[in-house]
Amino acid sequence: LMRRSLSIRESILGAGHPDLASLMNNLGALYWSQGRYADALPLYERTRATYERSLDPTHPNVAANFNNLGETYWKLGRYTEAEPLLRRALQIKQARLGRDDPSLAITLNALAGVLRDSGRPAEAESAYKRALEIRRRAFKPGNADLTETVNDYGKLLRDAGRTAEGEALTARYSK
Repeated sequence: LMRRSLSIRESILGAGHPDLASLMNNLGALYWSQGRYADALPLYERTRATYERSLDPTHPNVAANFNNLGETYWKLGRYTEAEPLLRRALQIKQARLGRDDPSLAITLNALAGVLRDSGRPAEAESAYKRALEIRRRAFKPGNADLTETVNDYGKLLRDAGRTAEGEALTARYSK
């Protein structure tokens, strides 16, 4: 239904119309949630091109798109493309939303994953710590976002041979 809606709207508005961006982004998010990263990527790239033409470069939607692109490149193993997008998303979010907004933790957690997977565990740990601080203040134990960071950070610690520390972190938030 989303593909059909996009097709209809494109035929009426034209392929580069700004009103298509949110629909392209949402369809990309659907593909991403299904693990179809290669299908999500061109939709996120088209959204990026539309936003670059139609929005202020520091608009929160631009940051969200950079985040989506960065996470997609990460999942595709394209870390050198993912990292600058996530860092730019983080920069925009910090400027527009503040340093403790829960949205920052989404980007920090993804950036930590990129850093971890590209063999930079110390940098990943720093990003996980900050994501955890933000999510710990924003959410109660059991929240899916908080659990995501706890599990990812705990795995990083265990993989680094700091098993007791990783287990303690996971246990602290599993209640």
